[in-house]
Amino acid sequence: MNVVKSMDEAWKYILEKLREKGATGKNAEIVADSLVYADARGTKSHGIHMLAAYLERIEAGEASPVVVKENEASVVIDACNGFGQAGVRTLADTLLKKAEHMPVVCGCVRDLNHCGALAYYTEYCAKKGYIALLFVNANPTVAPFGAMEAILGTNPLSVAVPTKNEPIVLDMASSAVAKAKIYQAAKTNSKIDASWALDEEGNPTDDPNRAIAGVLNAMAGPKGYGLALVVEALAGVLSGAGITK
Repeated sequence: MNVVKSMDEAWKYILEKLREKGATGKNAEIVADSLVYADARGTKSHGIHMLAAYLERIEAGEASPVVVKENEASVVIDACNGFGQAGVRTLADTLLKKAEHMPVVCGCVRDLNHCGALAYYTEYCAKKGYIALLFVNANPTVAPFGAMEAILGTNPLSVAVPTKNEPIVLDMASSAVAKAKIYQAAKTNSKIDASWALDEEGNPTDDPNRAIAGVLNAMAGPKGYGLALVVEALAGVLSGAGITK
C-alpha cells in the first residue's frame, strides 16, 4: 500500500527517525531537507529511499564539520565522517559568506559520507544569486571505457546558474546512472537498462542484482570516463580526501 505524505510530513518523519537513532541539532534537519528536496525534484533514488542507509550509519549523535584551513577566498572542511549533507552545506554557507567580498571563491570538504542530491546545494547558492559548481568523487563502482574492473566512482557533478526566475540546474553522474537507482531497482524487483552496467563476467545486464555484483558503465563511453577522471582530480586530489586506484 502506498502512503502519500506532504513534504512537511515527510520532513518531520525523517527528522523523527534520525533523532530516534541519536542524531540531534541542525545537521539532522539538513539531512531531512536534502531527502525531501530530492523526492520533490523527482530524484527518488536520493530521497527518503536513502533514509534506511543513513540510519544504519548512526551509532550515537553525530560529528559536526570543522574548518581545517581557510583564507579570504577558499576553505578546506573536514566532515569528520559525519553526515555528508552537513559537510557540503557547511561548505556552501562558508563560501557564500566569502563571496560577499570576493569575486570568485572555492573550497572542498573531505571525510564525508553520502551527501544526497548535489542540486540541493548548487540551487541553494543560485537562489542567492551565485553561479555554483560542485564535484564529488565516490567509491570505485565504474569501469573505464572498454574495461570491466571498477576503477572510478559514479563521480557526479552539479552546476546551477541564477536567472530572473528559477535557476538553471544540472545534476548528473558521470556514470551511465547513479548507483542508488540500481539499488532501487533491485529493491522493487525491476529490470534496468542493459547499457547501464556489466555483470561479473563483463556482459551487459538488465538484472540489478547482477549489476550490483558487477560494475557500472561510464556515461557516453569515453566521454563519461574522461569526465569522471576530471571529477576525481578536482574532488579527491584537491581536497585531500583521497582517490581511487
